[in-house]
Amino acid sequence: MLLGTALLTATLIALAVALGFSLLDLRRPESRHRDRAVKATWAATGFGGGAFVLLGALFLMGDTSVGYVWRNIDTTYPWYQRLSGLWVGREGSLLLWALATLSFWSLEERRHTKAVGQGIAHATAAHASLHHRNGAGATRDDVESIRRIARTALLALVLILFGVVALEHVFRATASADLALAPHGRGVNPQLVTLYNSIHPPIVFMGYALSTLPFAFALGHLVTGRPGWVGAARRWAHPAFLFLTTGVFLGALWAYIALGWGGYWAWDPVEVGSLIPWVFVTAFLHAAMRHDQKDEMAVFAPALGFLLLPAALFSTFIVRAGGLWRSVHNFLGEGRSVTSWERLMNALSGENEVRVYAGLLALLLVAFVPLLMRHVDRIEKRLGSAAPAPAKEPPERLGDRLLSHLTLRTLFTIGTLLLALLGTVLVAILVMSVDGFASDAARTEAFESRTGPIALTAATVMAAAVAYGAIPKRRLVELVGLAFVVGLIAGWLVFPDHLALALAGSVLVLAAVLTLFRITTAWRDARPREAGRRSAVHLVHLGVILVLLGHGVVSTFATGSEVVQLKVGDSQDVADYTVRLDSVTGADRDDNGRLDHIVATLTVFEDGERLGTTTMGFILYANQQHYKPEVGILRGLGKDVYLAPRGIHDPAQDLWVYANLPFDQQEGVETVQVDGVTFGVSTLPYINILWAGAGAMVLGAALLTLHTWVTPRPAGVRSALPETPGPAET
Repeated sequence: MLLGTALLTATLIALAVALGFSLLDLRRPESRHRDRAVKATWAATGFGGGAFVLLGALFLMGDTSVGYVWRNIDTTYPWYQRLSGLWVGREGSLLLWALATLSFWSLEERRHTKAVGQGIAHATAAHASLHHRNGAGATRDDVESIRRIARTALLALVLILFGVVALEHVFRATASADLALAPHGRGVNPQLVTLYNSIHPPIVFMGYALSTLPFAFALGHLVTGRPGWVGAARRWAHPAFLFLTTGVFLGALWAYIALGWGGYWAWDPVEVGSLIPWVFVTAFLHAAMRHDQKDEMAVFAPALGFLLLPAALFSTFIVRAGGLWRSVHNFLGEGRSVTSWERLMNALSGENEVRVYAGLLALLLVAFVPLLMRHVDRIEKRLGSAAPAPAKEPPERLGDRLLSHLTLRTLFTIGTLLLALLGTVLVAILVMSVDGFASDAARTEAFESRTGPIALTAATVMAAAVAYGAIPKRRLVELVGLAFVVGLIAGWLVFPDHLALALAGSVLVLAAVLTLFRITTAWRDARPREAGRRSAVHLVHLGVILVLLGHGVVSTFATGSEVVQLKVGDSQDVADYTVRLDSVTGADRDDNGRLDHIVATLTVFEDGERLGTTTMGFILYANQQHYKPEVGILRGLGKDVYLAPRGIHDPAQDLWVYANLPFDQQEGVETVQVDGVTFGVSTLPYINILWAGAGAMVLGAALLTLHTWVTPRPAGVRSALPETPGPAET
């Protein structure tokens, strides 16, 4: 389509102009270069947004004459599923990420321009200089130097991403042969035909886009060595944490409700990949807070900020490479090569988008090492010049000088960060070393047994950190020790085979109680606005505690999926339940002589009492070769009973037909009647603890983000920042 191609071309031209003026401003700082770069950035945002809206309109209208639309749509889909085809493919997801990053930076430029126009020096640095040690002494020149680096880096990144979208000719017309073969579109894997696919992916990619802004400010600090960066980075890291947290839990809920895997998490490579950016954003927020308030973690904070973008690129590379590791998420195609190295080479020699992700990731990691070494050397010189050692004594080393400023709270924070990073690295290594995981209970159990010690240690450190801030220090050791004793007794008497869970659970329960205590004391001792901020932070911590506790309980005590075959009217005992098949109905939605929507109604009894009735079934889309399961879940306060369909019984041929093949591809099966179903039955005890924790995390992150963005600017900020440049290292 000519209009779409023209909009993408205009976007590239505007980005190139903006990058050119940004480079000029980097070499010879002048307000006219900066203003022109900002205006070109806004123009690029408008053109890119126009291309995105146009592509979305084509999906909504079901215009299969465009090749990208034809590959990712079936015109029989509901409107929200047609729209979600926009980001199902590689090009659309890349366009979404690039546009979101550009839009967020345009918003940051608008905020900064408005502040300068009102005679207010950079709000972030001014606020920091008034209230935080890290921003003390920051000048307008410091802030602008960091922004010049951040602007140039982001414009270059977005230009590359939009360039790949343009090279893929996303608006290219559909080949006539393809259109004749499937006039309604090729469609997507039926597992993706759900409302969750319309919500989960864009939220995740918004989180990735938001992560690029803290990266840009951290890069500016690493390059220039100037202060006044961390406030702006934290302001964008908070919504990044919100979106990534929401995305991870929406994915878990999607897997649990819609996919029929029998669970919410399987340590699949794509699941692990989505967790890695969340871990890095979480670690960065903790390090940046200490850096902002106490002038600590001068190395940790910018290093973690820089690594936010590589983490997002690595996660996206895993998702979009398709077959690099064995994964139940390979909706875009399975890798057929035998070894991981061959699959990697095939991925890099395939789509341009995948090569861009890998190339950017390699470039950033190579640049990270010298930047960090230079930053450490700069800090060492600064500390040495601030307090020179006596002539007769050897000069104090950087490590000794840094350790002299550490508090117990800082040690807890560093311990948590190190455990999080160690856990992330080990998880990635384990996933790659075993060639990925399929949805296999035995492999999942083995994987969790390997990561169990890390989880136990992390839970203990987190609980101790929470207790440290909630109770007198002299009681800290006593309470944590008491929790361990209770855990040992409970493990010995009640859970002799799960001692580690008993220990971790007792410590986590203690941490949850103390966190609730801290929320109440915050409202008692602090002003309402500050109490709201503290409560939001504690609510996130409470959510993490509940998620860890809930996952430990569910993964330890969940019963395996026992396969049951029932015909209408029959019942069978399964563990502590009796399951009865009441009815099976089928519908031929496409007039093809074949049932393609089958619904089974089942009643579950426990100890002779009716527990409830639920439905489950299958959906087959006419142009697909896979079934989409519709799981049945009987929810309870103590546990969920999970019913996942596996197949049906055809009475005409007395044949059990499995759901992993379409009926017309199974030997001897042409048309299908149905009078019975095969399904798996499993129980997940106290899974509501996990969902409650997820809700607490999302709510706390939302409140924290809201507090960050709506807090009024402090009084006196207009004159807080010096107008003349101060001394700064370059």
